[in-house]
Amino acid sequence: MDFQLIVDGKPAASIIIPSEPCSPVNLAALELQHHIHLISGARLPIISSDKSVKGNKIHIGKTDYIIEKGISLDDFDEQEYAIFFEGENLLLFGRDWFPSVKNKEEHGVDIILTSLEDSRDSIDYNKAVNSKNQDPLPIELPGYYDEQGSLYATYDFMESALGVRWFGPSDFNVVYDKSKNISVKAENKRRSPQMKYRNGTDISGPMIMAQYGHPSKDALALFYRRLRRGGEKWAANHTLSSFQDRFLNQDSELFEGVHEEYFAENRNGGPHTRQLCYTNESLIDELIKDAGNFFDGKGIKGRQIALGDYFAILPLDNNQWCLCETCQSVLLNDTESFNGNHFSSGKASNYIFGFMNKVAKGLQKTHPDKKIATLAYHDYSYYPDKIELEPNISISPCLHNRNYMSPEIKKHEMKWYKDWVANAKAPIYLWNYSTFPTERGVLGIGSFDGSGPWNVFPGFSAQIQHELIQMYHEDGIRGVFLCGIGEQLDYYLAMKHYDNPDLDLNGALDEFFTKYFGPAGPSMRKFYERIEEVYNDYSKYPERVKGENHFHQDEELAWKHLGTNSVMQELEGYISEAKMAKLSLEEQKRLKGWTEGVWDYMVKGKGDYLLKTAKK
Repeated sequence: MDFQLIVDGKPAASIIIPSEPCSPVNLAALELQHHIHLISGARLPIISSDKSVKGNKIHIGKTDYIIEKGISLDDFDEQEYAIFFEGENLLLFGRDWFPSVKNKEEHGVDIILTSLEDSRDSIDYNKAVNSKNQDPLPIELPGYYDEQGSLYATYDFMESALGVRWFGPSDFNVVYDKSKNISVKAENKRRSPQMKYRNGTDISGPMIMAQYGHPSKDALALFYRRLRRGGEKWAANHTLSSFQDRFLNQDSELFEGVHEEYFAENRNGGPHTRQLCYTNESLIDELIKDAGNFFDGKGIKGRQIALGDYFAILPLDNNQWCLCETCQSVLLNDTESFNGNHFSSGKASNYIFGFMNKVAKGLQKTHPDKKIATLAYHDYSYYPDKIELEPNISISPCLHNRNYMSPEIKKHEMKWYKDWVANAKAPIYLWNYSTFPTERGVLGIGSFDGSGPWNVFPGFSAQIQHELIQMYHEDGIRGVFLCGIGEQLDYYLAMKHYDNPDLDLNGALDEFFTKYFGPAGPSMRKFYERIEEVYNDYSKYPERVKGENHFHQDEELAWKHLGTNSVMQELEGYISEAKMAKLSLEEQKRLKGWTEGVWDYMVKGKGDYLLKTAKK
C-alpha cells in the first residue's frame, strides 16, 4: 500500500522532528514542508516528537520513535543515510552533527579558506526560497563538512519519490509536477554518496549567473546543500604564503622569529612569490611541528589549510625554486622530465615530493593515522621516479578536463594521472579545471587586442565529463574539487554523477531538457549539443595550438574558428524555434536565462571580435 502525504489537497501526514532539532534536521523539515506545499498547495505540520500525533508520520532525524525502536546509527558511515517505511511511519535519518562542546571545538580551514565554523551559513529561509511569506525566518545551515545524514535522506526522498529537481538556486530553476494528491511507494533504501568529497569554488561567471537568474547569497547557500556540496573533511591548496609574516616580517602579528634559512636562496619577492628552501631540514621540522599542532587541536597559523585527518602542504604557485646548491642538485634529477610545452610536467617532482616525504615521515612518528594532503600540479605533476612515496601522502592530481578536445593534452595528462592511481597508497582526490574557458575571458587573458575581458565560446562538455567521472569511479577516486564549476547543466550533471556512479547521461539530458524547457526542450537540446560538438571538435582548432602543447581558448580561436558565421546562424535558428514554442511562465524564465546567459553572451562575443578585427 502506498504511503499517503496529501489527499485531495489536504495534509495526510505530519513531519516529526526531535524536540531539540539540530541544523540538518531543522533544514530537512523546512525543505520537505516547502516542496510539498509547492507541489500540492498544502502544508504539512512540523511537530515535536514528544507530542502525540495521529495518522501518517514522517520522522526526520533521531526522533523518540527511532529511539524507542532501538535503531542504532553506530554502524552508519559519516554520510550514510536511510529511508525506511514501517506502517504509518516513514523514517528519514542518518548521522547528524550536533552543536556539542566537543563538536564546536573542532577547527579547520578548507581549500577556499572557509573555516568549519564559517561554513555553517546563516540565511533567511523565506528569502532563499522566494516565499510569499515575507516574515524573516532565520536559520543556520549545516556546514559543508558536518554530518547531515537526515538531510541527505530527505533530499533523496524528495528527488526519488516526489520527483523534485534542483537545476539551480532560484525558484524558477526548481522543477516538480503539481498534484493535489501525493502518495509514494514504500521502498526502503540505505546508501551514501559514492564520492565522499564533492566541492568546488563558489558559483560565479556571466553565463551560469544568468542561467540561475542572478540569485541571492542566501539562495546560493541553500542550493549548495541541495546538491550535497562538501562531504568528507579534506583540503589541499597552496599553503605557505604566511611564512614571511611568521619568519621575516617582524611587524606582523604572526611573527615568531627570523629564519632566513627557510627561504629560497638568491630569490626575492613577496609572501606569494618567494619560494622556500625545500631541502632545509629546519623548515621540514617546522612543518612537522605545524601539522602536529593542528592534529593536537592547537589550530593553524596564517593561511594554512587543514581539515579532519588532512594537513595540506603545497609550494607557492610558481616555479622560482631555491638556487642553493642542495636544491639545485636535487632538481637535476628531473631536468628531462617533461613532454613538449605541456603545463604539467615532472621538472620538480622528485624535489617537491622528496620534501613532502620528509614531512610525512616525521608526522608518522607522532600521528601515524594522519595524512599530508597535496596536489600533483604544474612542475610536480608526474609521479616521482627516484623516491618511494610515504603512505600518508594524499595526492590530488590537477586535470584540465575542459581541454580534452586535444588528444595530445588528454593523452599526456592521463599518463601521469594513471601513474598516481597505480602507485599512491593514500586516498586520491582530484582538482578539475572546469573554470576554462570562461576564466580566460573574465580575466581578459587572450584578448585579440589586449583590451581586457572578452566573451568566450562556451565549453559545454557533458559527454567528455561523463566519461571522465565514470573513470574516476572505476579508479577509486575519493572526491573532486571543481576549480570553476562550468555552467548550469554541466555543473548539475557533475554533482549528480559524483553521487551516483550509475548515472545515465542520455536519460539525465532527456529529463533536463524535457522538464526544464517543456515544448522548447528539443530545440534547446540541439542548441546545447551543437555548442558542445563544436567546442570539442579538434579539427576546428587552428594548427598554431596543436601538438604537444598546452593551450587555452583565446578570442581569435573562439570567434574565428569555433563561433563561425555558419555555426552562429545554426544556433540562432534553434533559439528562434525555442522562442516560438508555447511555454509556461516558469519555462519562459528558464529560456530567458539561457538566451541572455548563453546566446546573447555569444552574440556579443562575436560582435566584439568583429569590431576589433575591423580596426586592425
